[in-house]
Amino acid sequence: MNTFKRLAVSAIVAAMLAACGGSAEKSLASAREHLAKQDHKAAIIEVKNALQQKPDSAEARVLLATALLETGDAVNAELELRKALDLKTSPELVVPKLASAMAATRQFKKMAEEFGATRLNDPKAHAELQVNLAGAQAALGKADLVQKHLAAALEVDPGYEPALIVQARQVAGNKDFDGALAMVDKIIAKNPKSGEGWRLKADIQNHIKRSPDEAAQSYRKALEAKPDLVAAHTSLVTLLLAQGKLDDAAAQLGAFRKVAPNSLPARYLQAQLAYQKRDFKAAREQAQVLLRVASA
Repeated sequence: MNTFKRLAVSAIVAAMLAACGGSAEKSLASAREHLAKQDHKAAIIEVKNALQQKPDSAEARVLLATALLETGDAVNAELELRKALDLKTSPELVVPKLASAMAATRQFKKMAEEFGATRLNDPKAHAELQVNLAGAQAALGKADLVQKHLAAALEVDPGYEPALIVQARQVAGNKDFDGALAMVDKIIAKNPKSGEGWRLKADIQNHIKRSPDEAAQSYRKALEAKPDLVAAHTSLVTLLLAQGKLDDAAAQLGAFRKVAPNSLPARYLQAQLAYQKRDFKAAREQAQVLLRVASA
């Protein structure tokens, strides 16, 4: 190949690589827009397109993990976040989300051992990590460490809402339900769009006050504030099934499956709904899917 041809080929290859890079950046920009609009399925598609062009993009891994977490796929979110860490991504961007993914898959002991002594420089990121650690220690039954991690979160960010929510849950756990309601009402008054605040209020109304209709309203408020709040979807569908409101449960489950198509609680509730409707074939199919996942 003569010099002219070699230069021509090099120019073509460089142009192709530049085009691929530009395509990846466009996909990432589009993914960010979809995430801002809470369109997580569209964000996942765009990020995967970017990763085909730039598999070593740490930002793409973090964005994909964020979208996966929001759709209830914590297992794959953790995989992506660990890849991001391997790519030397800032711990402030990765560790809080990784702790959330581990919490969702109930890896409480592992989380506490891996991140219990971690100190993040960014106050918001550190507060988020501390709240996840508080939740892990609560699940492990270590009340003193729960308070330690909550205090650490509120030390760096005194108004950090997730920490205040956990505090209210601790008060409820000590059977001071009126005190917990007063705390959560204060949170909601400050932030009427607090999805977790409304969910906690609904949980107390549902399980303690035995006021299912009021609880259903509060769960819906939680979902108005945060449409992809998996725990609120799960609780609301479960409540509607318990009330025998099968059509309402089916409609709510449809909304649940739309925002979290890979959620195991959604599949379980789909099986339960089919069973209550005496559609035993559909119930069996969903149960078999769950068994395959459990044995994987």
